[in-house]
Amino acid sequence: DENIDIVTTHHYSKNPAETVGQIKKNAAAARGKKPYFVGEFGFIPTDAVESVLHAAIDEKTSGALIWSLRYRNRDGGFYWHSEPYGGDLFKAYHWPGFASNAAFDETGLLALMRKKAYEIRNMPTPELEKPAAPVLLDIEDAAAISWQGSAGAQSYIVERAESSDGPWVVAGRGISDAALQYRPLFNDTGVEIGGDYYYRVIAENSAGRSGPSNIIGPVYVSYKTLVDEMQDWRFIHEHSDEMSLEIRQARNFKEDAHRLKGKGGDSIVYKVEDPINSWKEYSFFPDEVSDLKFYVSVDGTSFEQIEFVRQDYFAGKGEYDYHKPVLYKGVGSGKDAKYLKIEYVCEAQISCVEIKYGKALSTFTHTHSPSGFIKAHSWGWTGWRGQYLGDAPVESMKKLADTGANWVCISFGADMNEPNDPQIFWAEKNPRMATDDEIRWAINLARRNNLKIVLKPVVNVRDGTWRSWIKFETNDGKKDSLAWDKWWSDFRQFLLHYARIAEETKCEMYCLGCEMGSTEPFENRWRSLIAEIRKVYSGVITYDTNHGQEDKVTWWDAVDVISISAYYPIGTDDVELALQDDLSKIPPSDSSLEALNRRLKPTKEIIRKVSKEFDRPVFFIELGVCSAKGCSAAPWTHNDPNMIYDGEEQRRFYQAMFETFWDEPWFIGFAWWDWPTWLYPAEKGQGNTSFCISGK
Repeated sequence: DENIDIVTTHHYSKNPAETVGQIKKNAAAARGKKPYFVGEFGFIPTDAVESVLHAAIDEKTSGALIWSLRYRNRDGGFYWHSEPYGGDLFKAYHWPGFASNAAFDETGLLALMRKKAYEIRNMPTPELEKPAAPVLLDIEDAAAISWQGSAGAQSYIVERAESSDGPWVVAGRGISDAALQYRPLFNDTGVEIGGDYYYRVIAENSAGRSGPSNIIGPVYVSYKTLVDEMQDWRFIHEHSDEMSLEIRQARNFKEDAHRLKGKGGDSIVYKVEDPINSWKEYSFFPDEVSDLKFYVSVDGTSFEQIEFVRQDYFAGKGEYDYHKPVLYKGVGSGKDAKYLKIEYVCEAQISCVEIKYGKALSTFTHTHSPSGFIKAHSWGWTGWRGQYLGDAPVESMKKLADTGANWVCISFGADMNEPNDPQIFWAEKNPRMATDDEIRWAINLARRNNLKIVLKPVVNVRDGTWRSWIKFETNDGKKDSLAWDKWWSDFRQFLLHYARIAEETKCEMYCLGCEMGSTEPFENRWRSLIAEIRKVYSGVITYDTNHGQEDKVTWWDAVDVISISAYYPIGTDDVELALQDDLSKIPPSDSSLEALNRRLKPTKEIIRKVSKEFDRPVFFIELGVCSAKGCSAAPWTHNDPNMIYDGEEQRRFYQAMFETFWDEPWFIGFAWWDWPTWLYPAEKGQGNTSFCISGK
């Protein structure tokens, strides 16, 4: 057929002699007419592959392609593809071959392929080149280190230092990036809790070593971590008989090649050196999920069953008959337990267990607060220069204390010019902002009224853009890393500056900013900054996320208290309209106390789960509503020109919050927004539509 330029054939016979015969026959048919190559073959031993390649060369074909090679993953490691047709033995090959795939002689096979690739061109096989430097990825946890690997690298050296300038020590040697499927490549068990570390990685093969990778750090160590990938029994303290380590049928388990199979009644026990802080367990179920049971013990003899949080990831069995993946998470229940027991309820396979242990940096848990219950108002906003001076602030603070408050949140703002300008102006660099001495005076006013203090420095944008929307992008819409670096540098200095004042004045709590949604995904930045602040400030550390974001912050365990700006739109069933920030567009809704309580229930459950997952108590560091009709549907609204005074709606909103949260063991208080430094006369409270409750 003159329309066909090249012919190719695929061969998957288990008999290599049959494949060789077919190749010879096809080559003879194509000779002198069309170029011919073997398009696919595989799932046969290395010596059989060699016979096929000999045939391809001897018959002067244009080549042969073995099935199949998979490349490296940008998130670290490789892409994986097991081959059930290959007798549940063969997986996709990874260059240059690794011991983890010795069962099908990956290293020998790929060496043969390279040799024959030169032989078919009548060329000598050149010496291997040493690999290029790998690319170390961001590190959020010293127990989860990954890198983008180097072509031809057979192993890696992970190095650690306490300074970016070294000296460097070996944290791990001979580390493969082909041993695990879609999980971090290295757990540094040699770190010390409370330490700051820098990392780099070096690739190596038989030709030599690469130069070092980029450097990542500092990485602050909150806990030590036991990571068991189920490759052997070495991490398991005790286990039931007849349990088995499984490596086959990886396709059914999303390519996870190492699992521990058990049946109902089977169990495993882990033991760690210090008390357990938190744990995760990844498992697969062939059919319906019957939840595993989890227990902790102090002595390894008497076990107490504990609760967990469960996340399901099942998206259907698909064409590969996937088993159902489930992630379980929990905490050590505030005890000194060093043993974790996992009990199977039905047939299941565990693929990974992670246990964080060691001295906790916080004395807070989700059911314990050394600070007691917080009854506070926010005071001092926005902190403009001169705002805290004179007689009015003195009288305002006294009247705040007269409400029965035992804390005050002193909140003041620095400035950015625009949401895409990374420079932050504070203290003497900002003539509009309260001076350090003025802030110390405000703290003194609180002390004179026997109030404990939350010091809360906040970043504002001068053009009125909400701080959650700050972002830095290049002209083509990509993340501007240099601008973000500048912003984080300024933000770090800003927070450290006021942390030192908080320490000097013995403020009981320090809040690391407010509603900064665009920055919250920078987990490593936040963890490192919090670690640095702990070195200069010894009190309670918190961060204030906006309502609706509480279950999206991934680093709550780094602070002592989870704080929320809790302006939940509970006065309406149409939240989407409420978010348009226009009371006139919100349809009339039931704003009775019963309705407000009902709408709060699902929110309370979300917050409870977050508190339990991260083992931290919850504080509503901002919460309030203007005394205006309809405001409970959009409690953050404060500048609507059409506001009509409604003190009863404000009262019902506060009452609903009290009734819903007051008695929860994981909830530690309110800081009502807000109490102005220049307070209106109490007799003018009726008719005043502001947040403040004085005279209402």
